[in-house]
Amino acid sequence: MLGDVPKYLLPLELPLLVHVVVLVLLRVYNWTPSVGLIILVWLFVLPVYHQARSTYTHFIHVREARRLEARLVPKVKGKLPANVDLLYKGLMKKTLYLGDGLIAWTQTHGTTFSVTTVGDTRIFTINPENLKRILATDFDNYVKGVSFNT
Repeated sequence: MLGDVPKYLLPLELPLLVHVVVLVLLRVYNWTPSVGLIILVWLFVLPVYHQARSTYTHFIHVREARRLEARLVPKVKGKLPANVDLLYKGLMKKTLYLGDGLIAWTQTHGTTFSVTTVGDTRIFTINPENLKRILATDFDNYVKGVSFNT
């Protein structure tokens, strides 16, 4: 179905589907929603979609780790859903150096951990053995992800 769609547009699949459904309701049933309802739908469709996708991806990773008898890296957990508090805290810093908050996380989670904000998971490491494996000895097995392969 989406074979010709560029990979970077795939996260927009559900919001576009919701948009089409709203257009069908508007045209076929002559339904006229309030502007507030339309804004509310658009404000919640994308975050809910990203959170659901992140939860499903985590489930797949847990299942694969069990199959391989491996362990997942520790996750940094914020206080709000989708870790938006971590994102907000990072955006409100006076300096734009991204590594500032990482030192505290290494003290509580170890030298390798993951952070998921609004459905996007990133893994951080300062472990010399991991860095050597990623950058030199096993480089081909560490891909950057879909957004870097377009």
